[in-house]
Amino acid sequence: MSASSARLLRDKCHHVLQHSAPGSHGEQLAIRVVPGTGSGDLTGLAGAFEIIQSDDGGHSYVLEYTLA
Repeated sequence: MSASSARLLRDKCHHVLQHSAPGSHGEQLAIRVVPGTGSGDLTGLAGAFEIIQSDDGGHSYVLEYTLA
């Protein structure tokens, strides 16, 4: 697990991400927002975070989320 902080406009916000690392059977890395951990403007944050690796070794990040 890792805690993250962000500044949205003027407010400082926090949330916690849970990591699940791949095993020996080809599973993908899974990262999700721990429900109920969002604060400030991130209260009600839920979702999953994905790291996409390209063939040239680069990568990008995608966060699919909802704010309740």
